[in-house]
Amino acid sequence: MAMPPPLQSIHWAPFRTSRAYHPERGFSLVEVILATALFGTLVAALAGVFVYGQVSSVTAANRARAFFLADEGLEAARSLAPAQWQVLADGTYGVSVSQGGWELSGAPDSTGIFTREISITSVGPISKDVTSRVQWHDISSRDSEATLYTRITQWQ
Repeated sequence: MAMPPPLQSIHWAPFRTSRAYHPERGFSLVEVILATALFGTLVAALAGVFVYGQVSSVTAANRARAFFLADEGLEAARSLAPAQWQVLADGTYGVSVSQGGWELSGAPDSTGIFTREISITSVGPISKDVTSRVQWHDISSRDSEATLYTRITQWQ
């Protein structure tokens, strides 16, 4: 008796689709969209952190510069007190450098984005309150201010 030929399986099926996982076929459209969305979210978050860090650095630098200018204004008033007590009349002034020393000017002074004014108020015959205020328009679109106070006494 002769053996029948072996059954052959048919692998060709043009209209048949298989849902089985085949890693050799590549990525599906859904996987590509999800990966792109995840990557975009990560990049946006990192960009936000970078921008926030830059704005914070500029804001901190401006604040430090403003307090330096405010302190400089108080030092100018302190340096004038011993020799020129009469110059420290009540009012609002700016500060300028003249002949190697400080001088009070009639209007607030400006340095870059900063505007400084020195306010002097008499407390008694030998004491004056000095307020040094520096204002500037910050990078985050808000007005900022640094203010320092001191009391000067003519004790001699």
